Amino acid sequence: MLRALLVLLVAASAAYGSGGSSELEAKPAQPSPEERAIGHYNQGLEHRDKAWEYERKAAEAKKEKDRDKRLQKARGEYEWAIEEQLAATSLNPHFHEAFSSLGYAYRKVGQYAEGLKAYDRALELAPHYAEAIEYRAETYLGLVRLAEVQTAYEQLFLRDPERAAQLLVACAEWVSDPPEGVEAEALVRFKGWVEAKEETAREMGSAEGEGQKEW
Repeated sequence: MLRALLVLLVAASAAYGSGGSSELEAKPAQPSPEERAIGHYNQGLEHRDKAWEYERKAAEAKKEKDRDKRLQKARGEYEWAIEEQLAATSLNPHFHEAFSSLGYAYRKVGQYAEGLKAYDRALELAPHYAEAIEYRAETYLGLVRLAEVQTAYEQLFLRDPERAAQLLVACAEWVSDPPEGVEAEALVRFKGWVEAKEETAREMGSAEGEGQKEW
């Protein structure tokens, strides 16, 4: 009886060794936290892109009702983007791109304080990340922190002229429709600064064009 039991145990062990181990080897590996973070980050970008599409359609809407409806949908997409980027940064606290995208989504729904925290973290991790510098500056515009906007522009002008130009467009739009409560003197000074930078950009563009013609 004991001998028969031993035979059965040996056979079972052999079966497990041949079939059981292959099943374990075939089991797919679980994604790492960093890989899961990338998945959430990409989902967040998809929601951001959907929000951009709703904003585009809102700008084309002829009826105020349709415009408001599309803007509300855009806001909903930004809120989903926030959730995804929060998940991404939770899984990978060194994911500077996700922190920057989180700041962007916060800014688009008017949560400027939260947006600044996210941008600050992105720039702690990657001090020269141009996207975060530019979008944080647009958050400063919303908070009427104009000196910091100017500092960011100077940084971008040296490192990333295209981002600098994008920020300057945002500044010009802000000057054309400033929020209530802005001091008149501060607004005049900032408007003069924007116009001076626009003139410098035009002059540099003309000089580059002349150089290309001579070449």
